[in-house]
Amino acid sequence: MLKHVSTLRNWVEPGTIWAGWIAWGVFALAAFVIGLSGKANSVTTNYRAASHAWLHTERMYFPGGDGWIYLPQSALLFAPMHALPERLGEGVWRCAWVMLMAWAVWRLTRVLNSVGGVAPALDDVGWLDRGRVRPDEREAMYAGIAPRVDLFFLVTLLTIPACFGSVQNGQTNMPLGAAIVLACVSALDRRWWWCVAWCVFGLMCKPVMIVPILLLTACWVRPLMGRMALGLLIFAALPLVNWNSAYALREYHAGVLKVFEAGAMREREFANLGGLLADLQLKIPDVAMTVLRVVAAGGVLVICWLSARRDGLTRGALVTLALSAAYLMVMNPRTEGNSYSVLGPALAAWAALWLMRPARRPGHTLIAWTLVVGCVLLGGAHLITGPVFARGNDLSLRPLVALVFGGLLIWRVLADDVIRMKSEA
Repeated sequence: MLKHVSTLRNWVEPGTIWAGWIAWGVFALAAFVIGLSGKANSVTTNYRAASHAWLHTERMYFPGGDGWIYLPQSALLFAPMHALPERLGEGVWRCAWVMLMAWAVWRLTRVLNSVGGVAPALDDVGWLDRGRVRPDEREAMYAGIAPRVDLFFLVTLLTIPACFGSVQNGQTNMPLGAAIVLACVSALDRRWWWCVAWCVFGLMCKPVMIVPILLLTACWVRPLMGRMALGLLIFAALPLVNWNSAYALREYHAGVLKVFEAGAMREREFANLGGLLADLQLKIPDVAMTVLRVVAAGGVLVICWLSARRDGLTRGALVTLALSAAYLMVMNPRTEGNSYSVLGPALAAWAALWLMRPARRPGHTLIAWTLVVGCVLLGGAHLITGPVFARGNDLSLRPLVALVFGGLLIWRVLADDVIRMKSEA
């Protein structure tokens, strides 16, 4: 039994696909039950209230950092749930986003399966024995002629922990993460209109989707610039479908102001770089933090552009997916613990790639297991830092995971050691 579990190929055989879908099905059922029970620590009451206000032309925005802090377009997402009984709507809302994330992971792993140099040999190569693969086997792996594998089950297991919090409180972080994945996958498939569509959907989830939009457009200017501009115009016009145009414009203006107001509020610490520094008893002035965000955004843009130009479309899109998610987690002023479902798929994908990569050097195994541990921490970091800092949430460990992941990937891109694809080798 132990040998079977420790053998890498048993986790990535094509026959494990069904196990991945079962895992997502069980998770979706659990999400539905959580919503139906009415016992969840839910914020969907804000979505329901905003949707109700929009449909009945009532006031949506009020002073303070709580309540509805997103654009009117986000309230439109909940409109179908508003027609359902409250608890049923809560369950369907959560279940739908779990299945969307499952579809995003499925599409992502169709790309990962094309990666050359990561498939294990047919021999029983255990998790701890990869360094003893024969040289001829290793060359066969890197040539892309090793037996076919499927990473869906493995990436599923590594992604789900990061989604626990989002399912619990009903935030739109999970569909936002799925939208980023599907936008990047659509870009590498050269389905540019689908890329734009998923970007618009992500913006409806949360305004921070603008970061992946800018990165994708900057990396692939010619196919995306015009299409993305049209998509953003459609997004901007969505609230104007309300029959009361004066009301729509008034609430639209209030919503834009609320987004900036909420981003500037410092009523508490969040699970971002500021929260990490606060736990270390360090404080950065707001102006310096703003400068740091701008500089970091420029650096991420340069790395993504470099990878897209030098490493090819597939690798460039995977790097853009990872760095956009990591940047959002670290630099977004209002990142919470459940926000890390945005980072989960990207971290799981790169963990799977490194975990299966033949260990030419001891450092490769260390990288692989560091990323695997990071996937686990995205779901349970609060269990470690909560008792240490006498609180129920985590403000430092998850941002640290995002920082390490982003820094590691930037280092490997600059070292020209991004994993090769069969089609681009």
